[in-house]
Amino acid sequence: MNIVILAAQILGDRIGSGGDRVFVEMARRWAGHRRVTVICPEEVAESLKKELDERPVEIQPLPRYPWTGSRVARNRVYLVPLVYLMRCLAAFACLRRCQGDVLVLSGDFFCNVLPAAWAVRHGRFRLLAANVFHINEPPFRRRANPALNTLVSFLLQRLSFRFIRRRARLVLLLNRQVAERLRGLGFAEERLRVVGAGLDVRAIERVRPLPDRACDAVFFGRFNPTKGCFDLPEIWKTVTDQVPGARLGVIGAGNDPWRARVLEDLKALNIDRCVDFLGFLPYEEAYGILKTCSVLIHPSYEEGWGIPMCEAFVEGAPTNDCTR
Repeated sequence: MNIVILAAQILGDRIGSGGDRVFVEMARRWAGHRRVTVICPEEVAESLKKELDERPVEIQPLPRYPWTGSRVARNRVYLVPLVYLMRCLAAFACLRRCQGDVLVLSGDFFCNVLPAAWAVRHGRFRLLAANVFHINEPPFRRRANPALNTLVSFLLQRLSFRFIRRRARLVLLLNRQVAERLRGLGFAEERLRVVGAGLDVRAIERVRPLPDRACDAVFFGRFNPTKGCFDLPEIWKTVTDQVPGARLGVIGAGNDPWRARVLEDLKALNIDRCVDFLGFLPYEEAYGILKTCSVLIHPSYEEGWGIPMCEAFVEGAPTNDCTR
């Protein structure tokens, strides 16, 4: 069986967390007994190769088109739809030269869905399977994210759902709540499969703690309002009022203006020296730091599964989550 995974949505030159991790783990496990090809942006190909750890997976970079690089949208979120539009065209070109048994979408981004729907309709693949991690709320319900971003992402996801509903034989989901909502949007129940998510527990257990980089608490995620990054200053102010000098390690990358806003808020509260911005780290290093902390702070507004919480449980670190 020939399986092709389309992951045109990845921004940046590294594999992130969340949904990006899911397709990587799929490829790692399928590669032992299936022929697996991953189509992804050229800039992330080297990072993906390292993540796959020499497994026999063919990596096929998207063709280079203008405006397909992540740098175009760096710190300019409003340009992400343009980047995805150009990647959509690049994915069309790629799938025209590609055939297989199963086409798997690493997410419901329109730059994956539209080319895939075309490829299945024209007989390039026998079966289309799409991962849907969570459903975007309409602007009047979704908190934290800027209104325009929320509106655009909501409309584009609804467009993707229309094609997934018509063309996908399998829709892979992380939880039953998403399955119930998709049924309400007209998806056939027999096509929905709740598969959940998971961790490589043995790999995490093999990582040694890094006591020289110990933190009292860790925030693990990208800089995005939906992840609750703007709540961190007030949260850590409350902590340092009770435990003076407590240190918070922030692991993750993202939009620089949003990171700058968090830093400004920390300075206004006079606790910026108590927070270490560690940036994007290899998972072994991130796990090593997580093993030294007392608690994981996870103020996210929305999650499909909440992989960082599961990682913290494996490490033995309690999680301070937020319910809104």
